Amino acid sequence: MDNTSHEQNNIDAYAQFDFNPSKRFNLVGSLRYDYFSASGADALTARLAAVCKLNRVMLRANYASGFRAPSLKEMYMHFDMGNMGYIIMGNPDLKPEKSNNFNVAAELSGMVRWNWLF
Repeated sequence: MDNTSHEQNNIDAYAQFDFNPSKRFNLVGSLRYDYFSASGADALTARLAAVCKLNRVMLRANYASGFRAPSLKEMYMHFDMGNMGYIIMGNPDLKPEKSNNFNVAAELSGMVRWNWLF
């Protein structure tokens, strides 16, 4: 069992730009930078979202990239359950997780009428 201590410093920066050229259209873009000293991991992630409002329809589209660095617990935890028969051990070789997310949606507003047949 390793009784050494570990620490982590995080550096984060975020910038966002909103662009509304008309009442019917909105565009949002953002960038985020993250750095985690314990794993030496860093990433620049982005997001772009658009909304278009038509008469009764609203269209939305979104893209976002993601990043998650391993925590100190995930990397260095050592927990012995004693007589329970298992040990939880961290993994200092864990790599960061990266993801991409795409969403598209349409929303219809107004009165909806249902005809129920019994």
